[in-house]
Amino acid sequence: MGMADPELMEKYGLSARGLQGVFKKLVDAGIVTMRDLEQRIPFSALTADLADIRQLPRNYMVFHIPVYDAVSDQLWGHLLDLTEQGLKLIGKNIKVGAAKRLLVQPTEIVDFHPFAFEAVCRWVGREDQGRYPSGHAITKISRQSLKELQKLIEINAFTRAQW
Repeated sequence: MGMADPELMEKYGLSARGLQGVFKKLVDAGIVTMRDLEQRIPFSALTADLADIRQLPRNYMVFHIPVYDAVSDQLWGHLLDLTEQGLKLIGKNIKVGAAKRLLVQPTEIVDFHPFAFEAVCRWVGREDQGRYPSGHAITKISRQSLKELQKLIEINAFTRAQW
């Protein structure tokens, strides 16, 4: 798979959801492996395996989705996976236990309304080229922001259960 996801979408006239469906069919048919597709996801090689304690399935992001510090408007990182209760991102270093107000912004490829929430860092992984994977529990989110989070999961994510 040498083409970037936006190129594949444009070439074959696919939406993000359509591309996700194609990827699922390729895995189901044994043409590609989940590992192949995980390499297409930004920085997914740094994904920590929290399956033993996870209550909700991970929803892996298909495209880069930026996350900003909602107070300073500085880019904080990019989503790797997302649930209604938490997220994994890769970006700036943070201390375990630190609370942040985060803002998730749409891109030209994935259309949703920006949404914000408060989260507490639960873990931080090893640094890789100046970026740190980290896991955050969502502690406070408005109803409207929760609806947008759910919309983002629906249009831009895939779970292991879908495979």
